[in-house]
Amino acid sequence: MHISTSAAGTADSRQKLRYLLELVENTSRQREFFHRVLRLGINRVYLNVNLDTDGSFAFAGHMGALAGFIEKAHASDIKVYALFGHGSYAKPENHHKINGSGGLIDVINGFNALHGSGFDGVQSDVEPYFDPDTGAATDLLVVGPPFLALTRGMAERLARFKGERGMPIALEAAIPFWYSLVADDGSPPRTVLFEGRIDTLDRHILRIVSSVAVMAYRDRADGPNGVIALAKPTIQAAVELGKEVLIALETQKPNPQYGVTSHITLFEEGMSGARKLSDEVSRHFAKSSSFRGIAWHHYESLLAMGDGRPFNSALLRQGVLW
Repeated sequence: MHISTSAAGTADSRQKLRYLLELVENTSRQREFFHRVLRLGINRVYLNVNLDTDGSFAFAGHMGALAGFIEKAHASDIKVYALFGHGSYAKPENHHKINGSGGLIDVINGFNALHGSGFDGVQSDVEPYFDPDTGAATDLLVVGPPFLALTRGMAERLARFKGERGMPIALEAAIPFWYSLVADDGSPPRTVLFEGRIDTLDRHILRIVSSVAVMAYRDRADGPNGVIALAKPTIQAAVELGKEVLIALETQKPNPQYGVTSHITLFEEGMSGARKLSDEVSRHFAKSSSFRGIAWHHYESLLAMGDGRPFNSALLRQGVLW
């Protein structure tokens, strides 16, 4: 079973950047990090490379250290994906920050061209279904097509780089489970028109990317509102389209202010409960040609939650990163 995690922070941008730079530059911090992730069975790390909404690369000026970190990850059979995402990027006027000349994808491609150990993939965590300014839900009929155009542009730039350099780099998208589910009122899943085809957003995305991480955030595996039921439509679509799926699970401490309620996170179940649930989900989808494992969100809280013990904030000061 493949297990992945993310390496980024939960504090403000400056603190996140400090954590990330220390991770790639501090030898003792790296030893601690790789020891922990290997002990947890993790074989993929999503490293946040964009902390603002301007499309900038967080590791600009630290490229050599970043390459060294990725080289050490590869030596331990750990893949590293460049992670970024903000809802504002879905707007057409901001696409150039990602796909324009000198945009974030070009910087990632350029980094890979210059260093022997480059990123294995890119994960787009652009979430178009909330307005980043107001927090209100958006109309997918309106934001869906430009969001998909942004994703298509990423795929094309990465494919062009592969053709020019012979260096493949995968494109993955983080998506919510509900793109393909029937609504609570019984209405069918929302569909959008893109590239001459009317379909659900998850299926449009699967046609573009290599893989998706479906955020099936729940604290139980079975039942109509459990992880298995919520992830199943995406798994089925991926089988049909020949793509790969990781199932993402939440481990953050409950915080309703940020939408992290007790029924979507495994924090209260602790490490033993999280492993039990992930094993159950993995066994259920083991025979699927598309299932590729569990993605944990996120590293910081995965370490902090312990085995169902009370939250220990001191752990957050030990170089624990998301």
